[in-house]
Amino acid sequence: MLSDLIIHAQGLGKAYAIYRRPEDRLKQMLWRRRRRFYDEYWALRDVNLEVRRGETIGLIGRNGAGKSTFLQLICGTLTPTCGELAMRRCWNWGLALTRNSVAGKMSIWRLRFWV
Repeated sequence: MLSDLIIHAQGLGKAYAIYRRPEDRLKQMLWRRRRRFYDEYWALRDVNLEVRRGETIGLIGRNGAGKSTFLQLICGTLTPTCGELAMRRCWNWGLALTRNSVAGKMSIWRLRFWV
């Protein structure tokens, strides 16, 4: 049922520009798209997800796997580089977040959505 759909992500991705030296950032501004002075780092690539009302999902992965980036995309702190992110927002929309660390190398995020 579409009315129960809270989050719909299709082909979602987030890339960051990594500059080797500080002056490369200035060069990129001057050269614009004619030349590239950075390396692309994809924190997320091709994420597909549907979350319905009352569902709980878990994000499990090693450090640097993109869990926090995905949460920031959901919250609207970041904008996606590619893909589609549709969310149903209303006055009583909620998100409960719990984080556990496993031996400092992996994090587990538990998300609970309600409307």
